[in-house]
Amino acid sequence: MIDKPSEKEEQWIKEQEIERRKKLERGADIRTKEEEAGKVKELHFMHCPKCGQELATFQHHNVALDKCPGCEGIWLDKGELDTLVGLEVEERKTFFSTIKSIFK
Repeated sequence: MIDKPSEKEEQWIKEQEIERRKKLERGADIRTKEEEAGKVKELHFMHCPKCGQELATFQHHNVALDKCPGCEGIWLDKGELDTLVGLEVEERKTFFSTIKSIFK
């Protein structure tokens, strides 16, 4: 014969079930946020943050710079500005002439 669980046992079972459901909900929330972040990245990756046009990439001294054909903005990824600033003076001077030739 099966005995009925005590009140303490029933309370413990309820608490365990509540905790299990909370964990499942948190996991679903995390997956949903990751999926949304992936969709946002897919929509905006390599698009100009100012006007939304697709960016074109060009090289300047081994640094890949992103240029917008619409608003003619130049966009840099993390660390690229530091790399450009670290170039020798003569190499930095050619940066602006390179950009001018690209915009023509």
